[in-house]
Amino acid sequence: MSDSFVMRRAAALSASLLLLSLSTWGCGPTAPSAEDSAQAPRSGPSAGQVATPTYADGETGGVAAAESVGESGDAAVGESVGEIVDRLRGLPFDDFLAQSHDALLSRSPEQVTELGRAGELSMRNDRLDDLSAAYQADTRALETAVLQLLRDHDRDGLTPDRQLSYDIYEWYLDDAVRGHAFAEHDYPINHCRTGHHYQLNRLLTTLHPLDTPQDARDYVARLEQVHEQVGQVLDGARRREEAGVVPPRFIVEKTQTVLTDYLGTDSREPEDVDVTSLPVYARFDDRLDEIEGLTDPERADLREQARQAIETSFVPAYMDQLAYLDELADRATDDAGVGRLTDGEAYYAYLLRSNTTTDITPAEAHELGLREVARIDAELRAALAGLGYPTDLPLPELVGSAVEDAGFLPLESQVDRDAVIQTWEGLIDEADQRVGEAFDLRPTAAVAVAGGSGGEYYKPSAPDGSQPCEFHVGLTAPSQPRYVMATIAHHEAVPGHHFQVGLARELDLPQVRNDLRFEAFAEGWAVYAEKLTWELGAFDDDPYGNVGRLLCELLRAARLVVDTGIHAEGWTRDEARAYMDETAGAAPGTFDWEVDRIVVAPAEATANEVGLREILEMRQRAQTALGDDFELKAFHNAIIGNGGMPLGILSGLVDDYIEAELAARE
Repeated sequence: MSDSFVMRRAAALSASLLLLSLSTWGCGPTAPSAEDSAQAPRSGPSAGQVATPTYADGETGGVAAAESVGESGDAAVGESVGEIVDRLRGLPFDDFLAQSHDALLSRSPEQVTELGRAGELSMRNDRLDDLSAAYQADTRALETAVLQLLRDHDRDGLTPDRQLSYDIYEWYLDDAVRGHAFAEHDYPINHCRTGHHYQLNRLLTTLHPLDTPQDARDYVARLEQVHEQVGQVLDGARRREEAGVVPPRFIVEKTQTVLTDYLGTDSREPEDVDVTSLPVYARFDDRLDEIEGLTDPERADLREQARQAIETSFVPAYMDQLAYLDELADRATDDAGVGRLTDGEAYYAYLLRSNTTTDITPAEAHELGLREVARIDAELRAALAGLGYPTDLPLPELVGSAVEDAGFLPLESQVDRDAVIQTWEGLIDEADQRVGEAFDLRPTAAVAVAGGSGGEYYKPSAPDGSQPCEFHVGLTAPSQPRYVMATIAHHEAVPGHHFQVGLARELDLPQVRNDLRFEAFAEGWAVYAEKLTWELGAFDDDPYGNVGRLLCELLRAARLVVDTGIHAEGWTRDEARAYMDETAGAAPGTFDWEVDRIVVAPAEATANEVGLREILEMRQRAQTALGDDFELKAFHNAIIGNGGMPLGILSGLVDDYIEAELAARE
């Protein structure tokens, strides 16, 4: 085997792994374990996953816990579900919309922290979500009641903009209620971003603010609650096991590896863990010196409190999970799809609707993926042939050669990293100028490039304006492949997430419409942005960048096939792995992790491709109806001018825009 072949294969593997950062289901910060790569502002596929997690009450559990948490000043915590419903009943629509959403949101202090709304809701960032069965049941009851109260309002008597808010909120709540039947069909302990380990560490190492002395005290308070919350998670896992909802054995084993690696020891003895080496301590330790208003003795005391909380709460919680997984490994099977579960077919159909916000069936989604794979594969091979590569070589070797020839930017010194940041900034500036002809509605805020350990993802500005819009890029790898940089910049920044999520922050929308995220719309728009910039000539002088664009598109289509293949078509894990690697032009084993993520997060991988196809269909519909009078700017105004929403509702807005344009001719 030649050295050049080995280099090309290594490049292909590196390229494919990088693609994971763009291909993940909602872009966002790097996960705290090696098993994950990127993640979006958490919203979940349904309202239930936003509202269902609730307060960690410490002693009592359930709604009764409200009586024991008064010190935190959380306004809505002291109310029972019935009292909340009584308070909401009969409110004017605008008040109902705001107060009902806040009541649901307040039941998830972790989500409140993520959205930066603790101050607005008179809350502190000092609690973990209550994951007990009783409290989750109460939340589901509240979701059902709020949906009925919403439907009691006279929609026809509302203004058009309020009707739109009604429709978006109604879809969201209805989706949550539909999901109640499957509330315990998931795997709460798993190896990637849907697992408790990921969410907890993301909260503590990324989301929890550490700017004030109170933030530091709240951080310690959350550390002290971890053991109890994990006990609730384990209770839920055991209930699922009794109902036959058990993750496959290979997922159990991967999760064991992730948790063990995180703790830094194979031991099952808490005292063998070096707590000061854990990210949850390291982040706290690093930030503490930057917090003003603390004396040195107070800092020392807080460090000791954090260390003790990790020793007595955090680490024992991890050991409890590992002990449970050790037992579970003997009882699990290697069946991958959710079709094996009771009501598994209905569960997957629900998840597909929830994630795509459409009525596409699993069979239709599978066929869509196969058609798109065939189309994109042909375009990719044509692009590679245009670069002079032989057409008779396997796709992995062709891709590896193209990635290698496109070049890499070094990241080994600070000078290198600064240069890469400047390259990202240049790509965004170029895109901003290029798409000017296609937009007259865009955010006024600029997007800043922020380098760090995790990327690539977009972070919108904080609600209070304390943080700018940021495009985060990873700078810890040895080098940055050039071929995919433009596509990532178009997806995450301009005209992708920044032109949709960033713009929505500046629109005069009800808070609920900024808090909710519909993945098919958000990610569908970002993928559409990639294609749009290509249509506008962004890759005319960058053929290797076009190869990167096509590879990203191909990977998403392949994931759609694999997701529906595993969960609706009965594919095995090995079949899915082989298909992913062969289709995406990667070395064998490159996408094993991607397949295993699909196993534990059914239907999440479908949102991007379905969202893209729906937006393109809307555009074609408008072009056909309006002919020469079609204006791209006006179409984009209709798409991004009202914030995020389910695609069916968006389609209705596009129809309204078409009708208005046709009426203007008369």
